[in-house]
Amino acid sequence: MKAAASAVAACLVAAASHAAFRSADQGVILAVGRTPGANGAQFATDLRVLNAAPAPVRLDLVFLPTGGGDNSEALSRVVTLGPIAPRATLEVPDVLLTAFGIPVGYGAILYFGSLADAPAVVAPVIVQARAYAAGEAGGTFGALEPGLPYYDEANPGASAVGADTHVLAGLEEDEAFRTNVGVWNGSDPSTSVVLAIDVFDRDGRPAASLTERLAPLAHRQLNGLLAQLGLHGSGYSIAVSLVSSTSSEPGTRPYFFAYATITDNGTNDPAFVEPAYRGEEPVACIFP
Repeated sequence: MKAAASAVAACLVAAASHAAFRSADQGVILAVGRTPGANGAQFATDLRVLNAAPAPVRLDLVFLPTGGGDNSEALSRVVTLGPIAPRATLEVPDVLLTAFGIPVGYGAILYFGSLADAPAVVAPVIVQARAYAAGEAGGTFGALEPGLPYYDEANPGASAVGADTHVLAGLEEDEAFRTNVGVWNGSDPSTSVVLAIDVFDRDGRPAASLTERLAPLAHRQLNGLLAQLGLHGSGYSIAVSLVSSTSSEPGTRPYFFAYATITDNGTNDPAFVEPAYRGEEPVACIFP
């Protein structure tokens, strides 16, 4: 048993898996809302930011509203928070209202960490969000969502290791649950993308497909996507990949993120589905 535990520990140390890393100077919260939900729910989103640097940091936030439109001008509307002491956590309740002054909205938030006394120097932070609504019997219900670092992107240039596609697994659309699917164009502010969204059933057979055009930095959430496609049941998965990209600037590269939420139709309780790569980390690990 001790040998097996040691082997597992060795594998974990050896693996350079992006899934184990959340600290970064730049990242995105893919689903942020202050909006009415189904069954009379009113959702809000809190933000928590841990300073992972050895010096005080500041945090710059940019809200990108959903809808698929060009969000490049949003980069000129930056909200700055901090300073945050080393190892300290900044809590931002109801972030859209308190930080941005937005009473009703939905979309994504870009975040950037930098040293408080030298803003030109980037610094790592770890970000987490919680979307929630008040429960009928008191308290709240909701879902935790990790801030995804820029290096968790789907990179069309990384097809050799399976990192060119974002996969969303375990999706369901029936009487018990509903599924929303979101995509975000994380390319530079001059690049538009066309994404393929391919749906597979529990047996791995193609069930449906569609394309989604996204302007620079555009965010779009497709609510009840499986139902819109005439699909019913559980065990569905989705693969999101790049079809094409266009840019007004030379030398740019496209990349994107995808995500899903699965919500209980009875309680309105959501769960966040992180994107996964279809490839595995190329790490050799042999148990004795």
